[in-house]
Amino acid sequence: MKKGGCPICDFVEFRLHQALERFLDEGINTPHTRAKIEWTNGFCNYHAHRLLTLGDPLSHAILYHDFINNVMKDVPDKHSKTDRSAHKECFFCNIQKSNDDDYTKAFLEFYDNRDFEAQYEENGILCVPHLVAIQHIRFSNKKTVKRIVDTTMEKYKNLNHHLSEIKRKSDYRNTHEKWSEEEKDAWKKAVHIFNSYPGIRP
Repeated sequence: MKKGGCPICDFVEFRLHQALERFLDEGINTPHTRAKIEWTNGFCNYHAHRLLTLGDPLSHAILYHDFINNVMKDVPDKHSKTDRSAHKECFFCNIQKSNDDDYTKAFLEFYDNRDFEAQYEENGILCVPHLVAIQHIRFSNKKTVKRIVDTTMEKYKNLNHHLSEIKRKSDYRNTHEKWSEEEKDAWKKAVHIFNSYPGIRP
């Protein structure tokens, strides 16, 4: 939470990166995993490109040799019912969804720890999708949820103040006023807070 962003997004992103690296190290040679990925026709657009950023030409050659073989077999066949342009269930989307659910529930559970709550009050800020997700956890402690929502609303109010200041100081009559350090980052932070981190949520 000391990073000042959504701690759930940070954990989900960290675990995704681990899963991508682990797949290239070990999963590529696991027949069950390979078969599962081949059945789902590879990865979604986002995770395919995330995997690409990690390099590893050999692993990509092994995977995409099979994928393209399937395309050459199915696409010319007019009777084939397999849509090779679609991805039924992305392997990494499923991992990410599971981690997202786990860390959202964990945040709510840990919030009853006073030190954890104090850290959030001082540094963290939940993104809108994760705040709403916490509200929809079944059988949750309603008082804890309310404390989280109330604290987060204050943080949103503060962020919105900085956004208002950016608007005000961008007026030609006020361009002589310097932006605060918070204002310099507020517009970027607002995108993350409203939409989550890239690829975390649709």
